[in-house]
Amino acid sequence: MMRSVWWLVGSLALLANAAAHADVRQAQNRVILDTDGNVRTFYGVPVKLTRSGLKRLHFRVTKKIERYEDSPVAVYTIAAQEGVLIEATFERDGRLYGADTDSPNARGPKGLGIGSTLAELKAAWPKGVLLFGFEDGYFVTFVSGTNVLFRFNPADMPKGAFDHNRPRDFPVPDTIRVQSMSVYSKPNPIPKPYDPGDYDFSESSFTGEVLKNVPVQVDVVRVKRSALRRISARLGGKALAGFVFDPSNYPDFDPYSIKVRFASGTLYLEFRYGPYKDCNTKEDDRNSLYVFFGRDRTTISSSIGKFGDKHIANGSLITRRRDAETPVATVHGCPVPNAK
Repeated sequence: MMRSVWWLVGSLALLANAAAHADVRQAQNRVILDTDGNVRTFYGVPVKLTRSGLKRLHFRVTKKIERYEDSPVAVYTIAAQEGVLIEATFERDGRLYGADTDSPNARGPKGLGIGSTLAELKAAWPKGVLLFGFEDGYFVTFVSGTNVLFRFNPADMPKGAFDHNRPRDFPVPDTIRVQSMSVYSKPNPIPKPYDPGDYDFSESSFTGEVLKNVPVQVDVVRVKRSALRRISARLGGKALAGFVFDPSNYPDFDPYSIKVRFASGTLYLEFRYGPYKDCNTKEDDRNSLYVFFGRDRTTISSSIGKFGDKHIANGSLITRRRDAETPVATVHGCPVPNAK
């Protein structure tokens, strides 16, 4: 009789131990990594997911349309494993672009995720970089070098974090906590530190037409080891008089958003600078600065003068922002909004 009791107790203990190990394995399998530490499957959602593959996930999926840069974007909310809600967006060819979540129990590589501190992320990825600034909205993002980005609430940042003249080594408390995370199909490389004065840097380049069959090209280059900008233009294949411009008298000068115009036989550019007059407006209502290209010389003015907006050039504007570049952090005097 005693032998039977001990056999039953031992069997129950083995079953309990096996069940515990099964629970651990099951929890680990929620986030599957590849050999490089990148997420391969996130709570049952593979990073190689396609739009057409949503119906094969066996999860509840709902669709909504959001607007991004005035274009409609389809967002699919997936009720994944352990109740984690994932918002997935896809490329035009149907491949997964990104999977975002702010579910409190969501975790990523090394068991870190929602609620983890910046200190914990730094300890896990010593070479990781925290980026923060303003670009289509305020952002605070930790780049680990994997295919996961950890995002923080901008409202948790200390005062002055988004000032356009903040120091590059601006101190951020290690106690801020992750608010959301994004998983991508490919790793996000850690930005390399740089010295902005080591070389000329092309900030903006515009190529298009001002009139039918009249090509135009404009280039804005930051001059090596200075804040000066070198602005040049070609119209109809001919080089116009370029010049070097010092924007120091124009606070929050924005070299990235140029409007190229043509009127009365003159090519001119419109830049923006200064604070927003209305932080709630979607239009850029800051001060305008005009650069007029003549045959022999170039002039600059805050007034459009006799010229109008008769012809706005059609074409493509390529802007190049360097990581942690000061203009990206410009807030134009507007307060940091509370996170939703």
